[in-house]
Amino acid sequence: MTIAIYIEGTGHGGFHMRNDHDQEVVVQGGGASIGELDSSNVELTAFPLQGSDFVGFGLDCAGGANPMHFQLEEPMTCSIRFDDNEI
Repeated sequence: MTIAIYIEGTGHGGFHMRNDHDQEVVVQGGGASIGELDSSNVELTAFPLQGSDFVGFGLDCAGGANPMHFQLEEPMTCSIRFDDNEI
């Protein structure tokens, strides 16, 4: 199953995504990533890089806590927002 993750905001960060079949995707930095995971239970963890704060998840992942847990049963598109915390 396909899941697309987009990094948004003024800050920088990455994410770690793993399912219950021990498949995983890890991305540091910005931009977009498209991963292929078997249909399963997924844990998505966002991590801000230095000078940034995690703000939240959006799109198909809106409203989730960090880490977020969900069932991947159809293609999904999620966003992760990081904003600068430096003055």
